[in-house]
Amino acid sequence: MSILLAGWGQIAACGRRLEEQSFVFLTLHKAGSTFATEIVRDLFVANGWVSRDFATQAFDAGLNGYEFLKQKAAAFHEKKTFFGPLRDEPVSLVPNLPSLTPIIHIRDPRDALVSYYYSICYSHVLPGPGPEREWFEKQREFYRQRSVDDFCLQILTNGNRSFKLLRSAAEAGPKTVISRYEVMVTDFSGWLRGLVQQLPIQVDDGKIESLDAQNQAPVSEDVYSHKRQVTPGDFRRKLRPASQTKLTEFFRDDLVYFGYSTEV
Repeated sequence: MSILLAGWGQIAACGRRLEEQSFVFLTLHKAGSTFATEIVRDLFVANGWVSRDFATQAFDAGLNGYEFLKQKAAAFHEKKTFFGPLRDEPVSLVPNLPSLTPIIHIRDPRDALVSYYYSICYSHVLPGPGPEREWFEKQREFYRQRSVDDFCLQILTNGNRSFKLLRSAAEAGPKTVISRYEVMVTDFSGWLRGLVQQLPIQVDDGKIESLDAQNQAPVSEDVYSHKRQVTPGDFRRKLRPASQTKLTEFFRDDLVYFGYSTEV
């Protein structure tokens, strides 16, 4: 298992009751994060946790997720609650609390950016009516006239912080659970079993096998599909060598921290 999971034993050692612990799912756009959150959330709910999804509430209302979450920040003190998913700047608003354990779901950010380009241009559903929908529609029109290389380099020029924020969350305390997209899409049952072993939830093997059978990854590519392409290393297939190098240098320290290759 290449999934990195750590810290649950330390939580128990602190003497806190497991049934009072809350969890927050932190991730990236295009890391299979909607799918991963649904799987993990359903297991927590089945084991008695309450679910709070502020990002989806903001999205459906066409509101800015960061500003919306600032108004809801007090909720992170609630016990036995599963929060998430949270992506991008809202990750910075999650408090470092003894009662709140982050589950950080990562993907090679170079692959995630490539996938995000196709999502913005073709497959991502529109936010609800509001300011965010207007912004999204302008972004879609703008990037449809540009290449995937242009998109990725523009993101770097704007100073993308999404992956760095996840690293900061991972470094904030010892009780972090880290989940990898690359394991999820190549060994789903192994990914889920490894995750469950580190969490205060129960799931039988039959349930895991059923979920595995239902969620086999597609082998073909469809730019209009939300699940367009899952094979790791897509940035090497889609980007020019010069763009690959620039992305690798931009993310180098964080790639090393999370164990991704920096060879180009």
